[in-house]
Amino acid sequence: MEFVPLVKKSMDPGLFTFWEYFLTLRPGIGWIHGSASLTGILLQLLVCLMLVCSSTFVRKGGHFEVFYWTHLSYIWSWILLYLHTPKFWKWFLVPGLLFVLEKLFGVAASRIGGLYVVEVNLLPSKVTHLVIKRPPSFQYKPGDFIYLNIPAIAKYEWHPFTISSAPEQADTLWVHIRSLGQWTNRLYEHFRLPEAARKEEEKRASENPKNKVYQSQ
Repeated sequence: MEFVPLVKKSMDPGLFTFWEYFLTLRPGIGWIHGSASLTGILLQLLVCLMLVCSSTFVRKGGHFEVFYWTHLSYIWSWILLYLHTPKFWKWFLVPGLLFVLEKLFGVAASRIGGLYVVEVNLLPSKVTHLVIKRPPSFQYKPGDFIYLNIPAIAKYEWHPFTISSAPEQADTLWVHIRSLGQWTNRLYEHFRLPEAARKEEEKRASENPKNKVYQSQ
């Protein structure tokens, strides 16, 4: 919102006041019923909320879910931008379509035959060594990474980890995870539990308790 021109217009006695421009639909600015002012305010509030919730003390202070869910408000930002200006859709059409296709591909890739952890080794320095069953179609190169999701730990969190095994290893792939943050510490503690307790914890997960792995592109 251009505040300086808005203030100048509000000084004209024949036009609307600043607060009418700023907080009402009366001036008729914007695409849908003059909603530019109100949608602009809501957009700024959303951006501020996302900025605060992306801070380190939120992400690494045991509140990753707050960071995750507030950043899904980008969907509301698109809706507000659509209402804010009549030309937004022209700029959004192509990148928005690519974004939707990428999301659909990611969901499909994560749900088609999730990979299974067949062995876990707890190493010194709180390192978790996961041995994952590798399907024949799973191809990767040295240095590639995968996104790992374990619903029993956090069903909405996906975390990237470098594949530590060689591509020539046909039956399994390895991931070594150092416990440095909340999720990685919970992973280590999860596999330290006795088997019966761990199975009960996995049973309480609302999604299928199998581990899901998504290959990087």
